[in-house]
Amino acid sequence: MLQMKHQQKGKLFLLAQAQHILTATMVLEATMICIDNSEWMRNGDYSPSRFQAQADAVNLLCGAKTQSNPENTVGILTMAGKQVRVLTTPTSDLGKILSCMHGLEVGGEMNLSAGIQVAQLALKHRQNKNQQQRIIVFAGSPVQYDKKMLETIGKKLKKNNVSLDIVDFGEDEEGKLEKLDALFAAVNSNESSHIIRIPPGGAAISTALMSTPVFTGDGEGGSGFAVAAAAGGGDFDFGVDPNLDPELALALRVSMEEERARQEAAAKRAADEAAKQEKGEPSNSQDAIMVGKAAEATNNASEPMDEVNALLQQAIALSMENSGSDPSVHDSEMAEATNEDQDLAMALQISIQEAAKASSSQSDMSKVLEDPSFMPSVLASLPGVDPNDPSVKELLASLQGQSEATTGMWVADECKDSFHEMKWKKVHRYIVFKIDEKSRLVTVDKVGGPGEGYDDLAASLPGDDCRYAVFDFDFVTADNCRKSKIFFIAWSPTASRIRAKILYATSKAGLRRVLEGIHYELQATDPTEMGFDLIRDRAK
Repeated sequence: MLQMKHQQKGKLFLLAQAQHILTATMVLEATMICIDNSEWMRNGDYSPSRFQAQADAVNLLCGAKTQSNPENTVGILTMAGKQVRVLTTPTSDLGKILSCMHGLEVGGEMNLSAGIQVAQLALKHRQNKNQQQRIIVFAGSPVQYDKKMLETIGKKLKKNNVSLDIVDFGEDEEGKLEKLDALFAAVNSNESSHIIRIPPGGAAISTALMSTPVFTGDGEGGSGFAVAAAAGGGDFDFGVDPNLDPELALALRVSMEEERARQEAAAKRAADEAAKQEKGEPSNSQDAIMVGKAAEATNNASEPMDEVNALLQQAIALSMENSGSDPSVHDSEMAEATNEDQDLAMALQISIQEAAKASSSQSDMSKVLEDPSFMPSVLASLPGVDPNDPSVKELLASLQGQSEATTGMWVADECKDSFHEMKWKKVHRYIVFKIDEKSRLVTVDKVGGPGEGYDDLAASLPGDDCRYAVFDFDFVTADNCRKSKIFFIAWSPTASRIRAKILYATSKAGLRRVLEGIHYELQATDPTEMGFDLIRDRAK
């Protein structure tokens, strides 16, 4: 009996030791992770794509950060698109962090400068001021800013005691390596910042990061599974030889599997809830009800933090606001920034001007669509259509009272869903869209499987009616880099009806707004205007 008690105490000691390893204390930190969601993330040189490989690494980092210290917080933002977008401010809720990664869109160019500055602003408003500040930047596309501006930003981070980790992946274009090196040299203090370069074709980004300080931390740090994974542990899981210490190895494995199952369940539950909210469906499951109640209780209990988050979101929105807002707001903000650092104020001003240009272009497009001369100009560009023809004028008169005719048809949800399946899951090679005049909807006419080619797409376009089509063109560059470009084709054959030509011409802009991520557009009236050679030359 006494021997059995000693054995039980020994097992409890081993379990406690395993738990201690898994929750090893790391430096108390608030981390903002900046994600590159630019068009370059569509490339397939990292399996299965740059964006998915990056997302896996981000999920891994979030789990390591939150598990290494229960008071650590992690926030996420995206750097491409119309503007920098904060997905979540620093929080210790792993489920919330993982769920915000669901359904992200890829498009535009990476704005590294604005991303870092918004991340710094988010860290400035962290709830626990005892937390050290760290920004992790994933840079997989060219850097648009010059070295001097990046050095200014780096010095600003160093002045405010913000550490910066840079994960550089993808090819070097437009002096990317030199620019990132300059940023790293300016911000690095006491080796608290790191720059990691991960070439294509080798290990996955998440696997490569596991042996770097970005994952394991500066000191002893890292969670137990982080340290074990980084060390490799010889040929043994978790760095423990099961022949020498089978109980500790078993305890580590059980604890690890339980933790992994908990994280996967939390991520799946959060993703399901996010999907239901996007579709407007009520959550009927018991788990969903419990999650909703828990979230409501958490919100009620953390109203001060919500107020801080609201203020942060407002500040970020003001820093990225378009030119239609009150200019006095920008003046006051820039005055404060100027007093603190003139160079940083200049960087902020450039970011604001870029957002203003984007908004101005959208406003100009709206004015063009409202211009009475827009429809005649569209008709003049259509082959075989005479704007002065009496039948054409009669048709336009019949359409003037229909608001949909000037703004385009409605786009069915299946169009966007099929496009996302083609863009992300690569299950379609091409998609053909058509307009259903009775329901006034743009719908999917046909999809081509991944084994079909461009000739199959061309053969599926009717010779006497209009269509839209998107084609996913994969190719390999001269430096053996696998890339993908999406083409949008507006098919308007000469033999098609005049009414169809008008409807397709006026509805094209609405469909293009839904299909985010188009690289090139072709307008064709016969097969010679959309030949495969033309597609290949445009892509390369």
